[in-house]
Amino acid sequence: MVFLRRHRAKQNDEVTWKIQTFQGDVWQEAQAVLSVEERWDLAADAAAIADAERSRMRITDGLLSTQTAVIVNCLGGVVIIGSVCEVGTDVIIVEEDSVPVAIRMQTILRIQGVVEALRVEVSPSREVACVSLASWLRNQPLESVQCQMIDGWTIQGKVGEIGEDFISLLRDDHRQIRVMTQHVSVMRLRRNSIKDPS
Repeated sequence: MVFLRRHRAKQNDEVTWKIQTFQGDVWQEAQAVLSVEERWDLAADAAAIADAERSRMRITDGLLSTQTAVIVNCLGGVVIIGSVCEVGTDVIIVEEDSVPVAIRMQTILRIQGVVEALRVEVSPSREVACVSLASWLRNQPLESVQCQMIDGWTIQGKVGEIGEDFISLLRDDHRQIRVMTQHVSVMRLRRNSIKDPS
């Protein structure tokens, strides 16, 4: 018995049409041939779905899932190494040497340590929090911070007024400096401002 059927030598090859002659149990042989190609089609569909899922992923998905330390390079030559504590709307909070550091998302150049967490089958273990740099500063029981700007300039001081687009810092010499929030790279709690919980 002779059939005209689709043919592919390998999974990703172009489909062609081929005359197939069957001997013996015709339907069993035909079913076996079709079963192989159906499995190829299903594998190709699964790969296409996985690619589509990856194309919709954001770096926050990896940050929320990662369980290891990350290395974050930011504008201004800032490098932060630590564990991710919180992911907010425009900021991530990383603990570096037991010191909380707020990193503005827009200033991040590259991140190492989230590759394994960016797999499709891994679901984020946490959710993006409704926290911004301004709200994080307001909610921290801190006395002073070290602020690093995207141009590399650094200032230390006590947090004063927090406006819509600026943050006031009172330096040790009592001079008040206002920095534009959009140009802040990271805000780091100063060690001497962290209170011992005991």
